[in-house]
Amino acid sequence: MGETNFFKIALLICLLSGTSLIIYWPHSIVPIKENYLNEIHFESLGEWKAKVRVPLDQQIIKALELDDYVNIPFFRDGHEISLYIGY
Repeated sequence: MGETNFFKIALLICLLSGTSLIIYWPHSIVPIKENYLNEIHFESLGEWKAKVRVPLDQQIIKALELDDYVNIPFFRDGHEISLYIGY
């Protein structure tokens, strides 16, 4: 019984130490290209055909604090859906 408790405590200490190393280890930050989403050509999604990109109002961009976004309507058989991606 004593060996089992020691093993569990030792395992817990190892797991917590490993987690701390992962969390606090220095990370390299990869810069995101400006206007990256504008470089992607969304012409169709399956049978859905894209129309002209719809710009967002500047007040919305400021309120959402967007660095880049895309807002595109897609049409098929008289139905419409919109694709919005923003970050």
